[in-house]
Amino acid sequence: MKYLTLIFLLSSLSLTGCLDFSTSSKTNDKSSKLTVLWNYAYDPDGGAPSVKPLIHEGMVITSGDINVTSLDYKTGELMWKTSFEHHMQLTNKTFGLNENVLVGNITKKTMAWNAVTGEQLWETSFEDSLSWSLSRGITTSNSYFLFGSQGSNLYTLNSQGKLSIEKLNARTYETTVINNVLFAGQRKGDEGIVSAYNILTMELLWSFNPGNFGFFSREAPIVENGIVYVGTTGGLTGSRNGFFALNAQTGEEIWRREGIFTYSAVLVGDYLYVNDAAGIYKLRKSDGGIEWYSDFQAGAGTGPIAYGYGYLYAPHSGTMHIVDAQSGEIVQRVSPPHGNWFWLVTAANGRIFAQSSSHLYAFAPWGHKLPLE
Repeated sequence: MKYLTLIFLLSSLSLTGCLDFSTSSKTNDKSSKLTVLWNYAYDPDGGAPSVKPLIHEGMVITSGDINVTSLDYKTGELMWKTSFEHHMQLTNKTFGLNENVLVGNITKKTMAWNAVTGEQLWETSFEDSLSWSLSRGITTSNSYFLFGSQGSNLYTLNSQGKLSIEKLNARTYETTVINNVLFAGQRKGDEGIVSAYNILTMELLWSFNPGNFGFFSREAPIVENGIVYVGTTGGLTGSRNGFFALNAQTGEEIWRREGIFTYSAVLVGDYLYVNDAAGIYKLRKSDGGIEWYSDFQAGAGTGPIAYGYGYLYAPHSGTMHIVDAQSGEIVQRVSPPHGNWFWLVTAANGRIFAQSSSHLYAFAPWGHKLPLE
């Protein structure tokens, strides 16, 4: 849908203060306004951003056009801007960052830049048969950048861009590395599985198959205090979906919550917030119990959710739904000030960084007129 979205691009405009949005059902002052701190206009190229904004050493690094751009996160001032010299945008969901080596993918190619200066460091080209995976998230481990493939391969690039390929036991989607263990959402045959590997030897440590469930394909496993939290999305006809907590050492199931699709998820304190593309579940991480479900009551099309300062920010059907994390109440539905759609959100450094089709916005957190330092 996003590639069919009609994009109206306006020139960059400095915005300060509060903007009123008529989409809210609320009428009080707090819930009818959202403070814009600054905005940055992407170059008009007719696309939509794929990669979440990244905060690094006083900068917010973004790619909403055919450039990688670094801005002062407090002011929006341009720090550096590097053109791809290609007619396309980054395809990966998240940047790879290891020390000051910044990595991103375009079709058939991975490129690296100095995150502080924007200088291009190297690029690695992929054969057609290997390039399918370049639309997924990039995982970092030590000095390596990792991403899965259409088949059972794991692609590994070192800090100089040298490619190596490791054979895994199943088709691999999103991955997480914790303490030299690679946790991978996968598909084996017609069923979704989760596997853990020793990242140094690539030895398979364990594999969990819940049986006739969808694929663990959208969200990278979340790992905290020896527990893996991971959910399924879709699958073949007749497959079930659910969200699971697993022992990180053994793969043993701790609990499951069936009937949930997982398009994105975040762990905050004692709770998991799971976006099922129609709304958000709040689950207790202790046992998977449901605290509440917030129904967006909107059309199709969803982006990853972000948590920031008591609220969830959820792009859905072009607007950004702001949800009270305590109660599940949708306090506001915000449209981009310059029109178009919201796609991706990062909450960090006392601010909310939200990408539309045409701009990157820095907002004060909901309920505040100034950033939280």
